[in-house]
Amino acid sequence: MLGRHHNKLKTVIIIGFCRQKSLVELTRHILQSATSLKSLTLITIDPKYQFYGHTSISKCPTLDKEYIRDVWESIWAIKTYIEGGVPSTVKFKVYEPCRQCHSL
Repeated sequence: MLGRHHNKLKTVIIIGFCRQKSLVELTRHILQSATSLKSLTLITIDPKYQFYGHTSISKCPTLDKEYIRDVWESIWAIKTYIEGGVPSTVKFKVYEPCRQCHSL
C-alpha cells in the first residue's frame, strides 16, 4: 500500500470496525492517502444492536459482556490511533453502543 494515493475516494464506511492492528493501519493509510476524502464512518457495533433512544417500554438488547468489552476496546483504539489523524475537512463519525446500557 505504500506510495499509493486514492485521489477519488470520497466516502469510507467500515462496518464491524475492531481494534485489530491491520484494520487500524488500513484506516490510517486511507486518511493519509485519500486526498479527496470527505467522510469516514466507523461502525463498531453490529447495526442490529444499535438503539437510538429509550422509552419506558423499550430498552437496548442485552449483549455479551465480552462483545461489549471488545467494542469499547475498539473505540479506545479509534480515539488513540485514528481520531487525531482525521483532517478537519473530513466528516468523522463513530457509532458506539449505548452508554446507558452498555458501559463497562
